[in-house]
Amino acid sequence: MDLVTLALVLVAFFILFLMLTSGQRRHRLEEALKSLETDRMRLMKSIQHVRLSFFKKQLTEEEAQKKIFEYEEELRGTESKILQIREKPLMRTLNQQAQEEKEAEDVQKEEVEIAKTETFFLANMEAKSIILLFVVILICVAIALMVVSKNTSAKPSTGPIEIIKLPVEARAAPSGGTYPGGSAGLRVDITNDYGQALKGIKVFARAPEDSGIHFEEGEMALKVIPELEKDGKRELFFMVYVNQTTEEGEYQMNIEVSSDDGRVTATASAPLIVRVGKSENQV
Repeated sequence: MDLVTLALVLVAFFILFLMLTSGQRRHRLEEALKSLETDRMRLMKSIQHVRLSFFKKQLTEEEAQKKIFEYEEELRGTESKILQIREKPLMRTLNQQAQEEKEAEDVQKEEVEIAKTETFFLANMEAKSIILLFVVILICVAIALMVVSKNTSAKPSTGPIEIIKLPVEARAAPSGGTYPGGSAGLRVDITNDYGQALKGIKVFARAPEDSGIHFEEGEMALKVIPELEKDGKRELFFMVYVNQTTEEGEYQMNIEVSSDDGRVTATASAPLIVRVGKSENQV
């Protein structure tokens, strides 16, 4: 066996020895470090106790300074030993491993907290979104109902209008007629058989166009019945005038009945006879 091989074998055995004894050495270092840390805490508490005794006047200033100096000297020695142990290669490796493990654990905790926060945030956002959507829908429905209600109350009904046809009779007076330049009358009878009172009834009387026959207002006259009670009856009279140039003949005088609400409708007509040379009869 040459020297190089022998050296390699020795190095291998040395490394194996270090590996086998590293656990024992690490345990001893940890125990020594733990003992020194305990001594360090004890000395710091002793210093605090001396200061507290001085504040309570249990020790004089000289005694307190002397004890604090002794404890501080001992504390510096303990901290120096702790530093030496921590500076050892094995201890540095252990500290580095512990630090890396702690950092990895902190990172893992942060990831867990972030995941929890994201889950909570997403859940809250989803719940709030659903609530907000529900509120918006309720507001839209309320607005729609208000608009529909307003339009319904403001606009009249667009359903079919009930048509009321009233009995109407018309007749000329005198029944024998009149002559050119004379006058006559037109009587109109209206009966309300609808079953309830009617308001705003308008009665129009019309003479034939360009016939020379007219009313006081012209070729058309209007009379209004403010209210016609149930089963009530009204008789209206229109004065009719005949021009001297009106020719002989029979002229139809037309009657049209309506109301303000457009429901009432009725028509009637009566012949008016004009004869030349006839004397005017009493109307």
